[in-house]
Amino acid sequence: MTSSWTELQQAVRRALRSVPDLAAVLQAAEAEHRRLTPYGILMLLALLLPFVGFVLGSPFGRWGGWIGFGAGALLLVAYWIWYSNRVDALTTAVKERAVVPALGALGFRLQETVPEELASRQRVVLADVFSAPKVELHHPTAATLGGRAIQVAHAAAQRYMGRGLYRTVFSGLVATAAAPTVGQRVLVVREMGVLGALEDVKRRLAGLRRVELPDPTFEALYTVYAQSEDLSAALHPFFRDALVQLGQVPRARPVVAFHEGQVHVFLPRREWLNPAAWDRVSEDQLSSDLEALLQASFLAAVAAGASPQEVLASVRELTV
Repeated sequence: MTSSWTELQQAVRRALRSVPDLAAVLQAAEAEHRRLTPYGILMLLALLLPFVGFVLGSPFGRWGGWIGFGAGALLLVAYWIWYSNRVDALTTAVKERAVVPALGALGFRLQETVPEELASRQRVVLADVFSAPKVELHHPTAATLGGRAIQVAHAAAQRYMGRGLYRTVFSGLVATAAAPTVGQRVLVVREMGVLGALEDVKRRLAGLRRVELPDPTFEALYTVYAQSEDLSAALHPFFRDALVQLGQVPRARPVVAFHEGQVHVFLPRREWLNPAAWDRVSEDQLSSDLEALLQASFLAAVAAGASPQEVLASVRELTV
């Protein structure tokens, strides 16, 4: 299976080589990124403009302070609009000239929005798995790998902490495919050690029970919850092997949920295809994001019943 991940990396490199003038596009974007970095830091200072205006205007009469406050607020809004437009222009340039062509070379189509029915299903599963009722979905893409239709988006799930505050409990890719042969709810989460007892109680309240598999390597990395102990339709050997290989890196260890005839693969990724949030706009960063896309899609396709060979063959056919 390690060779599968290697082949996906090679497919990304082939796709990037097909993008016209990629090096020049990324070099120009990185130059703009460096120019914008100090302005992003200055944004924090710009937040003080209304208060500075109030202080400076106070000596000029009863309304002087408030006039100064309003002037400072207007300057803050103008600065924020200018900075946001520059960031949007950077993101759009990289998206149109690098991201979209690379996705196309890999067989993915970037969509404007997540289809409403799919978004509703993904929100329900995210809320159930991560106890996070507030979900945002961005950068939806779609492809067919190994004969399976795959829908991928970047999700941010937030849990309400009280007093109007939310905490992000998951940020990453969610890849969804149809899995009609799995007739029960199944959840695969990271092995939590001593905290697993609390997770057991939580999942039992949701109608799931812990199921142990005769696979020590898999059990060391993951915990499985299901409605019954028959997991042959969900966790077949190819899929377990793929999860084990990807799970060797803790921060990349996915969560998988089979729910109402679909499989959802959650792959942690704080930012994705967002050049403004990258430390550096580079081919390595773009390649890393595209590799994460293929990893999540590969897992979803294999979980949906495709063999690794079928998925790799379809990727190979698109990028030769």
